[in-house]
Amino acid sequence: MRKREAMFIAWLKRNRAGKTLNVCRRKLRHLELSEDVLASFPSGMICIQRQYGEEFVHLEDRTWADEFAKAHQVMVLHHAQHFKQKKYLL
Repeated sequence: MRKREAMFIAWLKRNRAGKTLNVCRRKLRHLELSEDVLASFPSGMICIQRQYGEEFVHLEDRTWADEFAKAHQVMVLHHAQHFKQKKYLL
């Protein structure tokens, strides 16, 4: 279970450390996690803010996110790294 949570944190960090609540809900469903996961993280690490009439999930501490993802052996590659891997796989 913690590995899927780490996958969500790594995804959120890669996406500029913030996404709308609806997009995050879709990602959580994709990872088979409930929305209660957002409240289970330590306080001050993730928050839900209201901006421009919408709710956003914002990652407060990016360093913690890196450490959390590394502790659970989760790494989300950047687009350029995906292309490099495909080049060598051919």
